[in-house]
Amino acid sequence: MQCLVTGGTGYLGRALAERLQNDGHRVRILDVRKGDLFCEYVEGDILVEQDVERAMRGVDAVFHVAAIVGFWKGKREWQRLVNVEGTRNVMRTALRLAVPKIVYTSTINTFGYARSETEVGDETTPYNWGPLDVSYMETKHEAQNLVIDMVRTSALPATIVNPGTVFGGAGAAGMNANRYIELIRAKQMPAYPTGGTNCVALEDVVEGHIMAYRKGRPGECYILGAENLTYRALFEFIASELNVPAPAIPLVEGVTSVVAGIAEKGFSVFGKEPPFTGEMVRASSRYSFYRNDKARREFGMVFKEFLPYLQRLIQQKYR
Repeated sequence: MQCLVTGGTGYLGRALAERLQNDGHRVRILDVRKGDLFCEYVEGDILVEQDVERAMRGVDAVFHVAAIVGFWKGKREWQRLVNVEGTRNVMRTALRLAVPKIVYTSTINTFGYARSETEVGDETTPYNWGPLDVSYMETKHEAQNLVIDMVRTSALPATIVNPGTVFGGAGAAGMNANRYIELIRAKQMPAYPTGGTNCVALEDVVEGHIMAYRKGRPGECYILGAENLTYRALFEFIASELNVPAPAIPLVEGVTSVVAGIAEKGFSVFGKEPPFTGEMVRASSRYSFYRNDKARREFGMVFKEFLPYLQRLIQQKYR
């Protein structure tokens, strides 16, 4: 099978491309730069129709992973261009070229957050992030709806996967969740957000993409997540495994948002992204708690127990 992976030099995209390659598939990567995998690269931009068409010709499957992840208003215009218009361009091109199967990488945050630790959502939970004005959620929600609409109106053969907060693999750059481990190890994270998130192993997210190609139904969403944890519990576990003090100060939303606003103004003078932002505070003060029943039922997914996985990850790469 000839596969195209958009964003294949990024954290998740590279892991997926490597897995596809190891499974014996021919892999082509569309990204703005070449990576280190021994496969075919098309250097280009998903916003440029000719680049997308050049990369997509002759493929049997498209895995559209490329996106701008971030929680800073300085990225808003860029996020909307890439996450929404880039997705529109990829899907339209796939329709025009009659690509047999598309897997679109979305996020758990296209579904509504929980109001408490005991509430757990799924693929039917209505989106409720809008009033919080978090660009990443807004753009991914819009893009997901765009894909679903094209399935309904144009028979686009696309399946959607919705990963949680992904740990594992190499590196800790950008918004990769491994960054939490790095910061706690360096004692640079004294505080914890008051919400929670759904955590999952990188290998399980990659497997979920493969299963979405094999078994996913067009227009359907599948949550790829393993365990719901408050940030406090997550950070305490990481700190315990690293034998360092756990973050002890709760990031109370109201007060922290004011501080984040000041930081954003200061960093904007230099055109740099601040270490924490108002969007980040608002997002992490909610409970992104979801169940994975649908992926387990339809894909036969068996998710790794997350805390033992995280323990092994820390022991192998961060001690």
